[in-house]
Amino acid sequence: MITPFSHDTLMTLNIILASAHLVLSALLLFLINRGTVLPSYVLPVFLGISIIVCLLILIYSIDCKNMKM
Repeated sequence: MITPFSHDTLMTLNIILASAHLVLSALLLFLINRGTVLPSYVLPVFLGISIIVCLLILIYSIDCKNMKM
């Protein structure tokens, strides 16, 4: 499957997704280390979003690798 995006667009999407994932992960780690009591749904929602983000990065990377230039 090849997405209709150019190589530059795929790389930009990967950078944006990885940056957002890094910021959210750091924020969650900071809150947990600080001892903040989080609602019970925070971790499952975060992990679900994390899985989706990683799958998108994987798909965009595979498409970029398979793209004929």
